[in-house]
Amino acid sequence: MAKTAYLVVSDLHQCYKSIRNRYDYRAEIAVVQRQLVTTIAKYKNAGYDVVLLLLGDVFHNSYGDVFNAAVDNNFFVMLSKMAKIYSVLGNHELSYYKSNPFFTLVSTIDSKKINGILNKVWTPVGVLPTISVV
Repeated sequence: MAKTAYLVVSDLHQCYKSIRNRYDYRAEIAVVQRQLVTTIAKYKNAGYDVVLLLLGDVFHNSYGDVFNAAVDNNFFVMLSKMAKIYSVLGNHELSYYKSNPFFTLVSTIDSKKINGILNKVWTPVGVLPTISVV
């Protein structure tokens, strides 16, 4: 029987620009990203299956920068090669749905409640099963 390590990440708030009152928010997030990769690799090397649980607010808001949206999207695609990723929808996914990279990482939403209120702007548009929403 395989061992499983569950890593829980709350309110990452990935953002394409610096947030007010922060010196360099993207640099701060880069530290968290490196730690995630290092921690996942440590468990994988020890023989664990790794499950990453995102507790919503994965992205801070809509993206106005295509380059950083692609970079941030690619980070999660890369993580999905290392671990299974599950997420709940946070208020930032629902409030800042326009141009939010989150929905490009999701191909389905496995929630009866959310599926009952899905509309064209919340619809998952991802072609790869990168993040599963539960």
